[in-house]
Amino acid sequence: MLALVATGSILTFELRGRVPFSSDQSIIALIGLDILEQGKHPVFCYGSEYGGTLEPHLLAATFGLFGATPLVFRATLAALVVALVLAVWATTRRAFGEREALAAGLYLALGPSFFFYKGVTSDGAYTSLLLLSALALLFALRIDARLTRGDKATIDVLALGSLLGAAWWVHPLSIFLSVPIAVLALSGKWRAWLSPRHLGLLLAGFAVGDFPWWWHNARHGWASLKAPELAAATAAQGVDPLGERVAELFRLGWNIVLGGRSTWALSTSFPGSTLLAVALLATLLVFALREVRRGANGERRRNAAMFGSILLTVPLLNLSVARTDFIDPRYLLPTYLALAPLFGLALFAIRPRPLAGLLAAAALALNVGSQWTAPQLAGHEGGRFDVDGTRLVAQLEARGVDTVYASYWTAYRIAFLSRGKVAASPFGTETNSFVRDLALQARVDASAHPRFLLTGSDRRRLAELLERRGLPHQRATIGGYTLFSDLDEKTAEHLRGCRCIPAAASPGDIDWLDAKGPDRIRQNAAATYTVRFRTHLLMPLSNNVHLSYRWRPADGSASIEGGRVSIASKAMRGATVVLDLPVVANLPPGRHRLVIDLVDENVDWFEDLGLPPKALDVVVEP
Repeated sequence: MLALVATGSILTFELRGRVPFSSDQSIIALIGLDILEQGKHPVFCYGSEYGGTLEPHLLAATFGLFGATPLVFRATLAALVVALVLAVWATTRRAFGEREALAAGLYLALGPSFFFYKGVTSDGAYTSLLLLSALALLFALRIDARLTRGDKATIDVLALGSLLGAAWWVHPLSIFLSVPIAVLALSGKWRAWLSPRHLGLLLAGFAVGDFPWWWHNARHGWASLKAPELAAATAAQGVDPLGERVAELFRLGWNIVLGGRSTWALSTSFPGSTLLAVALLATLLVFALREVRRGANGERRRNAAMFGSILLTVPLLNLSVARTDFIDPRYLLPTYLALAPLFGLALFAIRPRPLAGLLAAAALALNVGSQWTAPQLAGHEGGRFDVDGTRLVAQLEARGVDTVYASYWTAYRIAFLSRGKVAASPFGTETNSFVRDLALQARVDASAHPRFLLTGSDRRRLAELLERRGLPHQRATIGGYTLFSDLDEKTAEHLRGCRCIPAAASPGDIDWLDAKGPDRIRQNAAATYTVRFRTHLLMPLSNNVHLSYRWRPADGSASIEGGRVSIASKAMRGATVVLDLPVVANLPPGRHRLVIDLVDENVDWFEDLGLPPKALDVVVEP
C-alpha cells in the first residue's frame, strides 16, 4: 500500500511539471550511458571528487533494459524513492511498532514537495545516500536488539559496516550517521558493541563498502578529503555570520524540508504554513524528548534518542559547512530519516487523542500544500524560457550541427537527448562554463568549425564582441537560442583559449575616476588603494574580468603583476564601481610606476586593448 501511495504521489508531482530534467540530471544520465556503452566505471560523478556512482551504475542497467530516455531516468529514481519509503517504514517498525511505521511511511509517501523534488532528481547521490542511510539505521537497530537479547550479530554487523562504507563513498554527508549509531550503541550494551570482534567486523564491512572511495583516493592524493563539500564555514570564505545562517535555517531550510515552502518558490505554501512547519518540528522534538525520558522500556528510549540526535546533528553539520545553501537545502535531506519515524511516534503518543487528528491534519496540509504550490520547473531547464529539448536537438541535427558550445544548463541536455549525435560542452560566463565531461569537451574542441549556441547575457556578450570588432560570423535563431557559426579561425581559437567571452572593450569604455592610497610604501609591505572607475560597456563586466595592477620598475625591467580583485558589481553603462585593491611592494627601493588596470584573464589587459590605465608614481622605501 505504501509503495502504491508513494508511486501515485511521484507520478502526480511529475505530471504537474514540478520536476525538471536539467543538465544536473543529464550529466548523471550520460555517465550511465558511458558505463553501458563504453564500459567505463568512474568512481565519482564527472567533475567532482565526491558523489559515488551507485545511481549511474543502476541507470546503466535500466537504460540497457528500457532505453536511455528521461522517462527511464525518472522511473529509476522513482523506484529508489519508493524503496526509501519502505526502508523508513521498516526502520520505524523495528524502532516503535507497526502502527507508528505505517504513519511514518504515509508521511513520506504523501511527503513534502522537497522530498519528491530532490528524490526524483537526486543529482546522482542524494536518493541513494538516503536509502543507504535508512538501511544502516535499520541494521543498527537489529544489532542493538540482538545484543540486548544476548544473541550473535555477526552478519548484521558486517552489513552495517558495508552500508556505512557505501554511504561514505556516495556522499561525505553520511558522516552524520556516526552520531545516531553512537547514541544507540553507547546507551545500550556498549561493551558488546565495542568488543574487538564487532569492531573488526564493522571495519571490515566498511572497507568493503568503501572500496571504490579508498581505491580512487589512494591513487589521487586523497582528493576527496579536499572536496569543497568538506570545507568549513568561515568568515574568510565570505560565509554569512552564524546568526544569519541560523535564521536562514529556520526561515528557508526547515520550512522547505517540512513543506512550509517549496524550493525555488518565493511565496509560502499557504498563509501561516511557515509557522505551522516550525510548530510541527517543535512537536516532533518534544515527543522525541518525552519518549527518551518516559518511554515504555529502555529500547524505545534509546531508539527515540537515536532519531532525535539526527534532528540535531544534521542541522549542525549544515551550519558548519561552507557550501550549505538553504534555498535548496539538500544537506538537510537526512532529517527525513528522523522526521517520519518521530511523526509516527508522536501521532500515537499524543494525548488527548483529538490532538492527534490536528497533528495529522497539519502534516497533511504541509505536504499537499507544498506539492500543490511547488513551482513549474519542467520546460525551463535550458534558461528562462520554455524550451523543448527534444525539438532543439532535432533542429540542430537538421542544420548538420554535430558539435556545439552551449551553457552548462543546455550542453549536457543536448548531449544526452541526442544520444551523442550532437556533442555539446559548456561555454560562457560564471556557472555556464562549468565543464564536467572531459571527453565531450575534447570532442567539441576538436571541431574545425566551432559553433556557439547561446542565450541570455552570454548571447548579448558575444554579439557585442563580434559587432564592435567587426568580426565575421553567421547567426541563426533556434527556439530561444542564437546559433553563432562561421567565425574566423583566430576568433574561434581566442574564444576556446580563454574559455570565456572576452569583454568588448575599446578606447573610451572605462573612465578611471580616482585611486587613493599611499605614495610611499616600504619594500615588501602591503597597502590598500581605493579605486573608482566608470564603465561605458553595454554589458556588465563578466566574472573573467578582475581589477589588478602591474609595477613598472624605474630601471625599465619587466613588469611585475599583482593579485586580482573580483568585480562583484553588475553595473551597467554609466555606473561607477568602487573597489579596494591590495598592493604589495615586491620590488627594489626607489620611485616606480604603479599601473592599476582591468585584466580579462587569459585574454588581455585593458591597456593592451587601447584603454589607458590609472598610473601612479609610488616611492618604495627600504
